[in-house]
Amino acid sequence: MTTATLAPPVTESVAARRRADYAELKRRVRDAGLLELQPRYYAMKTAVLLATFAATLALSVLANGWLRLLMAVPVGVMFTQVGLLGHDFQHRQIVRRRDLVTYGGVLLGNLLIGISASWWAGKHNAHHGSPNQLGADPDIEFPMLVFAEEQIADKPRIFRPLIAQQARLFFVLTAFQAANMRLSVIKHVIFGRPNHRRIEVATLITHYMLFGLFLATLGWPMALAFFVLSQATSGIYNGLVFAPNHKGMPMFAADEEVDFLSLQVLTSRNVHGHPLTDLAYGGLNYQIEHHLFPTMPRNNLHRAQPIVRAFCRELGLDYANTSVLGALRAIFGHLHRVSAPLRAR
Repeated sequence: MTTATLAPPVTESVAARRRADYAELKRRVRDAGLLELQPRYYAMKTAVLLATFAATLALSVLANGWLRLLMAVPVGVMFTQVGLLGHDFQHRQIVRRRDLVTYGGVLLGNLLIGISASWWAGKHNAHHGSPNQLGADPDIEFPMLVFAEEQIADKPRIFRPLIAQQARLFFVLTAFQAANMRLSVIKHVIFGRPNHRRIEVATLITHYMLFGLFLATLGWPMALAFFVLSQATSGIYNGLVFAPNHKGMPMFAADEEVDFLSLQVLTSRNVHGHPLTDLAYGGLNYQIEHHLFPTMPRNNLHRAQPIVRAFCRELGLDYANTSVLGALRAIFGHLHRVSAPLRAR
């Protein structure tokens, strides 16, 4: 049942038109060569990223005193940056062969940052298939956050005082996101049935052994403080990258059938492109283009933007594009509004 907090239904006649429209948009993008692989770009990107990650770890060992602890911040940033590269791998933006996608995802995800490639792929594919759809999108299902008033009734009462203040507590809650993902991954490989289970388990164990050895070189209690700060940084950064993409955008009921073009465009938000923004967001600030064409290499997303924006203008389809601060204001405002019923009690 659709209520006032959810987007109005998309009529069948509009949906039928939009399906044909998407085929035309895809033709324009393909004719511009924007779906082709970019091996040189990704070879350089991967080499620079992994070298930077290694350098931050080395500097953490070589640093002394509080400077060593401060190095936990860039290490946490690099955990998320490696995750963004793994994201590109899983979307087949770097290679198309299934086996290479699998092994690349395992090396970047399981081995380097301790996140199961199969766990992430399953969760993320579900999100791409049903962004901002209640009951279908796992990226809007959190125990201590709601993105529509309809979700409040399903949350445990013990968490409702936190949910009532979720806009103010956003950064506190996202600080635990990396730890929550690690716990979810452990449950996944133990109780789930991931593909290539032996490889996943072996690489995850190797990750924790190597990360443990690295922390051991820092000495106790610096190791514990370093781990907590690096994971909190990674969680907050991860939240800052992914929250602007969909949070505060229109949401649809679980049983609402929406055509692909309307669903992906209406539920997504872009953040203004700039070399620094593109680097920080891993290209995901072009969220509309990414959701429309998930296999498009990230360095082509900004080239696709004028094509997609002009096409949406032709159709009269809302195309959300804002600044970093504009996105944050929209997110916090939305979180505050949907949790208002809890503050009124």
